[in-house]
Amino acid sequence: MLARIRDPAFTSASEGTMELVEAVLRMSCAWLAWLDLVALVERWPDEGPLADGSLRSCSTILVEAAGDAAAATLHGLEDAFAAACAQGPGLEPEVVLRVFCPELAQRLAAYRRRIDAATADGEQVRFLTEELVRIWRGPGGATTGKGG
Repeated sequence: MLARIRDPAFTSASEGTMELVEAVLRMSCAWLAWLDLVALVERWPDEGPLADGSLRSCSTILVEAAGDAAAATLHGLEDAFAAACAQGPGLEPEVVLRVFCPELAQRLAAYRRRIDAATADGEQVRFLTEELVRIWRGPGGATTGKGG
């Protein structure tokens, strides 16, 4: 005979954490795509000086600037995710990602140096933290935890 005991607090915390990770995944995808594009551009062969004597094309400069913005945004999102994990489930963000979305953890690890070197916008981090905590506590999310 198998007996099952359901703990509503555990279920709520688990579902809230899954919602939190899904939100971070959705928020990360486009920014990771920009970093993928930058990596592709960096692998292009050096074509030497352009007709106007410049060494890089305008499109390359724009792609690199977009990559810088993407890295800064991902840095801010990771900071907000860490704060939300501390306030919500009370777990380390790396552990949460490895358990609930190992693919995202791997994708972020591929750009770790670039993300860590970027500067996150403090206002963006505050806004994202509030949103992620709200998502964790949201309609299907948890109502208990360290911040609960």
